[in-house]
Amino acid sequence: MNIFPRDFTHTLTGFGGDPNMNKEQHRKTIKKAPIILIHGNAAHVAHPTFGWDTMKRFLKEEGYQDCEIWAMDYLGENRSFPPEMPTPVRNHIDDVREFIDDVIDYLNVERIDIICHSLGGMMTCAYMRGYRSDGTFDNANHRLDNVGTAVFLATANNGLGRFSPGEFQTGGSFEVNSHIFNGVKDDSPRGTDDPKQMIIPEEAKTCQHESEESQGVKNPEQMFAEMAALEESWKVTTELDVGTLPPQNVYVAITATGDFVDKQNKDTGRLEGAHCNLRFNLGPNIMGHSQILMQRGVFDAFKGCLNKHPPGIPVSALQRIAVSPVSIRVTESAPIKVSEIGEISPKPLSVTVNVTPADMVVSYTTKRVTKEYQAGYIIENVAETCSGKLRNGEGLTLSKDGIWDVTFSGTGASDIKRMYGVSVIKPAVEIETPDRPKFTDSLEVKAKASSGKLYFSFDGMHFNEGNRVKISETNTVYFIAIDKGNASEIVYRFYEKEAV
Repeated sequence: MNIFPRDFTHTLTGFGGDPNMNKEQHRKTIKKAPIILIHGNAAHVAHPTFGWDTMKRFLKEEGYQDCEIWAMDYLGENRSFPPEMPTPVRNHIDDVREFIDDVIDYLNVERIDIICHSLGGMMTCAYMRGYRSDGTFDNANHRLDNVGTAVFLATANNGLGRFSPGEFQTGGSFEVNSHIFNGVKDDSPRGTDDPKQMIIPEEAKTCQHESEESQGVKNPEQMFAEMAALEESWKVTTELDVGTLPPQNVYVAITATGDFVDKQNKDTGRLEGAHCNLRFNLGPNIMGHSQILMQRGVFDAFKGCLNKHPPGIPVSALQRIAVSPVSIRVTESAPIKVSEIGEISPKPLSVTVNVTPADMVVSYTTKRVTKEYQAGYIIENVAETCSGKLRNGEGLTLSKDGIWDVTFSGTGASDIKRMYGVSVIKPAVEIETPDRPKFTDSLEVKAKASSGKLYFSFDGMHFNEGNRVKISETNTVYFIAIDKGNASEIVYRFYEKEAV
């Protein structure tokens, strides 16, 4: 795959930006911190198992535009097995560094966000800390100032064990020095200095003590003291960390428990002092290593950490933004009527925006749509669409009967999406099966609709008719109801299986 704007020249293949726009158009259009996607070993951007198609879809559902999503094939176009060993990072770091720097220059932004998988996390660490193709770290050539948020998915941040080769060896030169910056041991330099802001796995606080507690080996005082010490071992700060909100660099580390990376070195995905350390049981070996890219529940766990450094907002303004967030609020001219058969809005419906800060301009897009189920897909038919811009206190009017999809977006703000049934009934869907506690063997997931037929899906794209489905592994289950062309929102819930 090689899909880039014509005036973006680079030797690596991949995808990024909008091919129909030039540099100046990109710079005028971007609203969110651009995302760089960095794949893992034995993979490429379009790999069916370890590629970025699903992640790109998740990002676009959250309001990211094509011009804000970039990815490169740093191992070679369509490269697959065998994996490259033992020094893929030093072999390709120069190309990765050049690509990311070129995207930053092309878009004229101060910072980008990175979502990386497996070996891609090692490449990200190397980029941020100034790793060289001769196998040494030059921290003076770091790129911490270029990165806002770095999300590490199923990465061997602590190596794959002491007998693994080259850059994968725990205790080897790369692994040891990847935790050091300017002589200070720090997994997350320039991250938050406030342990209260750090999220760690719940089981990390208790798992080592439950069996001992049940056997009466330790008294409660000793047990709770050790639990506190264990928690503190994740929440590490150093003199490199900063007090700004948000911090200069936000780190997220997510482990697929039991995948082939975690099996070789348990908790190797952990980053001490990261804003967020999480574990998900996504299946064994290859399954878990792939599902960390495919499950919407995983994406939802870290999406709030993205776009902490939006374009056009100087770093010096970060603390002000943290106190007074950039936001969009919408109000309707009349209440939405809710009944047993669905929701309906009066005609005409006026929708007003209020924004913070008050001088921000909001872009909007409206679509009047119908939907139908065809051969496993939900087909959307657009009757009309409109787009424009609004200032604080201004609004738009929906005057024709039908289901309207409306999206509001602004630089630095989370998109606001609304669906209205203007003078028509919009079906409502409720998922009845709770997502807690985690299930152990299998689970039947059920939903109900106020009207119409229900359809379910495991990926949000391929659907089957039905109001219930049985799952035996961690999964995200989606539902939609359609009644004579009028459709509900797609709703979903993430169900995690208890690790054995």
